[in-house]
Amino acid sequence: MKVKDLHILDRHYCVHADAYLVIGTAKNARRLPGTITGWHARGDETLYYKRHFLDADSAHIHFDAEMVDTDAIIDNIFSVDRQQQAVYDWEDRVIVPHGRIITAKDARAMIARVADDNDMPRPKLVWEEHTNHSEYDECDNRVHFGHRDSISLLHELAHALYHERRDGEKFADHSPGFVWTAIELYHRYAGVDLQLLITSAMQADIIGDLKSIRHIRDLSIPIVEQAMANDNTATPKAVVRTKNGPRP
Repeated sequence: MKVKDLHILDRHYCVHADAYLVIGTAKNARRLPGTITGWHARGDETLYYKRHFLDADSAHIHFDAEMVDTDAIIDNIFSVDRQQQAVYDWEDRVIVPHGRIITAKDARAMIARVADDNDMPRPKLVWEEHTNHSEYDECDNRVHFGHRDSISLLHELAHALYHERRDGEKFADHSPGFVWTAIELYHRYAGVDLQLLITSAMQADIIGDLKSIRHIRDLSIPIVEQAMANDNTATPKAVVRTKNGPRP
């Protein structure tokens, strides 16, 4: 089933998966009576994890109680890192020029500062000598650091901080929620202009649906709240009711 097959009653955006939960009724109501919920990734019309309910109230109760805590959603949407390359390209173009070469001592100091400022356990630094690959190991809270520049380290620390703020829940590694976390670190610790970061990320289409993002209940990133407070354009679409049924 596709999103276009529904009369949409309500839509909830999840910044951590870059996806929407849709509550609606089937246009072919004789074949599919009742209210339907399903998830679809931004830019993808396919509905995943479809559930049928007798009415919209029942669908909302289910949504509020379970939110996104199902393996089906995680497998089909959360684990798909749809925008990884777009994030890398954005960083190479906009962020990397603001970086600098760092030593192991510099890296340990940056890790300590970011971790302490954000009340998270300090990740252990693994200074890789035989690779230029870097990654954050969430299981052991380690940063394997093969790069030698400050921006790459901040990128891995953004993974660590995002994981900490999500309290270990599963999510897409380079979701809009992660990008907002990275924006915060690039601004605070690399001195990159905040407006440049947000504007360029919007142009790269990697920070999600701004019309919905201010209503995300579990996105507690101060710099996002600050940015959204000054954004008068980020208002949600109203649901318009027509004789053929509701539409967004």
